[in-house]
Amino acid sequence: MNEARPAPDPETGGEASAEGSHLALVVPAPSDAAPVEKVARAAPAAGRPFQGSGAGLGRVIALFGRASVLVFGLVRTRGERALADFQKRDRHSRLRAYAFGAFGLLAAATLLGQLYEANSLGAYVRVEKVDLPKATTVFIRNDSDKPWVGLKVTLNGKYEYERLRLEPYQSFQVRVDRFTSHGVGSLSFAPVTTEARLIAIECDRGRFEKEIR
Repeated sequence: MNEARPAPDPETGGEASAEGSHLALVVPAPSDAAPVEKVARAAPAAGRPFQGSGAGLGRVIALFGRASVLVFGLVRTRGERALADFQKRDRHSRLRAYAFGAFGLLAAATLLGQLYEANSLGAYVRVEKVDLPKATTVFIRNDSDKPWVGLKVTLNGKYEYERLRLEPYQSFQVRVDRFTSHGVGSLSFAPVTTEARLIAIECDRGRFEKEIR
């Protein structure tokens, strides 16, 4: 009988001995193996607008606070020194300083009074008396650069005269006997002999009164 020979070794090209030979078992990977899942890393979040500005703002506020404390401390120190020096002076010097201070306050009050304009309408009012024929006329002029709309002139707080509009730098005059008083179901005119003592002007821009002396 012929003896069976071992199969040739594929790596060495020779015949593998029957004794001590090891057969390598190759296990193929299954074709239906589950695919490996890839974990996607989340992209870093975009920075928010003005992110990180809070710390800078805090530092600025802190520096401003420190500077304010230093300034106020310096002003307070100098003020205390000035007060101490003033108190050390003699009575005559202090009275003179009080007099200068009072004069300065009076001058400031006078200046503010001159700058204050009570006549915000820019109205010019004049009362004219005529002998022949005897009559009293109220002259009114708009010296402002804006028109008066819905104009109403009141005489002595009782009689009224109305006008729709008065343009800038225009004027008109009206006799006192053209002012009217509206009663309950009646209309009366002011007497010709009425003395103009108080003139009040009202319009869309405000009110102005003038006492006639």
